[in-house]
Amino acid sequence: YQPIEVNHRLTRRLLEICYEYDFPCFIETKSPLILNDIDIIEKLAERDLIGVGMTVTSYDNHFTKLVEPFVPRSKVVYSQNRQKERILTLKKLSEIGVDTYLHITPYFPHITDKDIDSIIRDAAEADIGNVIMAPLELSGFIWSKLKRVLAVSEKYSYLIPLYEKMYFVNGQKLGARTTISEKDRYMLEKKVSELCKSYGIGYWA
Repeated sequence: YQPIEVNHRLTRRLLEICYEYDFPCFIETKSPLILNDIDIIEKLAERDLIGVGMTVTSYDNHFTKLVEPFVPRSKVVYSQNRQKERILTLKKLSEIGVDTYLHITPYFPHITDKDIDSIIRDAAEADIGNVIMAPLELSGFIWSKLKRVLAVSEKYSYLIPLYEKMYFVNGQKLGARTTISEKDRYMLEKKVSELCKSYGIGYWA
């Protein structure tokens, strides 16, 4: 759901084709524009043909603006926490029978930690089907861009040495990318899965 969808509605046409041919589909987006197509999405849901996943990684508006500067605000649902609007969007979709998923991907160490309990609790209260979590992975290109963004922020520049140690000293390679250590990942999986269990929501690793 790129901004151009407001005028061209190409995604809607794709959904109409999926409905016409009983073809299952899955939408991954951060955009509130998805609710513009809620009528055709509801028709697909009646045939069990659609799933929708949205990403929530932080309730800190300042951090969201840093790492997601181009994601629009919703005009249908509202929360003081910008990313919580995605949970409210998924709630509307769950209410019409859509299989919904909350992606905590990437999980930002020291950032997502602060909100993870609230995020999972809100997801459970919104009747979202499952939580999917994966920790942040860094390539040289991704890190250079993220580091540049963090460096200009008085609030978040402290993350740079923490991430450099966590990823490039203690982390492990995953192909062309680097992720947190196996021990750190295990502890993160344990933390998130136990929170999901306590709030009664499914968890996918």
